Amino acid sequence: MNRCALFRARPDTVCVDVGSSRRLPPALFKKYKDTFGVAREPHRRVVANFRYFMRPGKAMTGPPLGQDLSKVGIKPMDFCKVFNDKTKAVFKDDVELILRIQIYEDKTYSWRIEPPPGAWYILRCCRKKRRETNSSTWVCFITLEMLFEIAKQKMRHWAKPDEPEIEIRVRHLIGQARAMGICVLGVDGPSSPVWGMSEREYEKKSEEYRKIHREQFFEEQRRTLMEAPLYQRLHHPDLTGLTPEEIQKGLRDPKLFRSLWTATDPKSLHSVERENEEMAVRYMRSKKWALHKEVPKEELVAMYKNRDLPPGYTESLLKSKGPAKV
Repeated sequence: MNRCALFRARPDTVCVDVGSSRRLPPALFKKYKDTFGVAREPHRRVVANFRYFMRPGKAMTGPPLGQDLSKVGIKPMDFCKVFNDKTKAVFKDDVELILRIQIYEDKTYSWRIEPPPGAWYILRCCRKKRRETNSSTWVCFITLEMLFEIAKQKMRHWAKPDEPEIEIRVRHLIGQARAMGICVLGVDGPSSPVWGMSEREYEKKSEEYRKIHREQFFEEQRRTLMEAPLYQRLHHPDLTGLTPEEIQKGLRDPKLFRSLWTATDPKSLHSVERENEEMAVRYMRSKKWALHKEVPKEELVAMYKNRDLPPGYTESLLKSKGPAKV
């Protein structure tokens, strides 16, 4: 594929500015969350789970949707009407949504829609259709920045947009693109994906792009740490940024004292000896030694400590002889 064809394959909506945000714009994120996010349901026994690929406004009472819903006592016509009314005015007709339906024991159900699968986004970026890719050879190219834009929309939990991190989601998309025979420029190929820019110029711009993204990543990690409760920041040496109100609030947290007790409680000699005895008994039983007769625990501990010594030697004997002469 020549560079000109690759340049035409780049969507206009992809943000290629240096230091672009790691998340969706606030307005778009709110729209996505209202559309795909669902409230936590109370705990009820689930009897069936269904998953379909459905286009907006295209739900029909025929199989497989209508057949599966009829088996569990749900009217397919009512569900199709609700689904079509909700999705037809929001999405385009060619979007492949993921529909999940959960059936409960009391004949009630809940359903939610999810963004299209990652393969759908990748094929749209490459201007390819299904069965036009081949895993045995490269058939087209995709840029790393496109995968970052796709990863922003493929969130696992809309209430926690940074879990998992965007780098982990991009790695999954890279593996999926490779399995489809799509070369990821910047990972699998060093060529410049921008028309009119040399490879060295593109590498210089990419380094600047990665530098700003690393700064954003560390800033996000620092902000997350500073917003965490006080008992989770005990391992962090810098607590000077805390205000007196935050310190007082953290001191009133019962988990703080439990964490301090766990971190500062020294083990007594009795507990250490008991752990050694238990470890020795488990080891001797795993080797099936001294099981035919009653052996004191002190002797078991001595045998466990001397398990790596040469035959006929004991730990006290070696100490009395001192180091071996060369």
